[in-house]
Amino acid sequence: AHVGDSRAYHLRDGQLRQLSVDHSFVAELVAMGKITAEEARTHQNRNLLMQALGLGRPLDVDRLAIELVPGDRVLLCSDGLYDLVADHEIEAAMASADDPATLCHELIALANERGGSDNITVISARVDA
Repeated sequence: AHVGDSRAYHLRDGQLRQLSVDHSFVAELVAMGKITAEEARTHQNRNLLMQALGLGRPLDVDRLAIELVPGDRVLLCSDGLYDLVADHEIEAAMASADDPATLCHELIALANERGGSDNITVISARVDA
């Protein structure tokens, strides 16, 4: 289940897929074709949320179920990470890190090296046999 702009990623066989959909103004602009995903990364309203917990209005919660298999990796993160670390970099880090805790520390360190002015939250899991 998901509301807001934290993201869920799934890595299988070296291929990264974003599971969640950002509930932000710029994500809606991208979906409508008014701006590109690259333009969204620096858009002045990129932090304007259309849905979030605590706003006092009804929520349309996104729900998704996926079957996990041995070797799969899952990563949950805040915009403090993905605003500074591109998806292809997240993919490469997830594919190469053996330990989920090490992966989290490496991604947080990378985001901090690039400015890290927002909170940077990262949670990772690996599916074993």
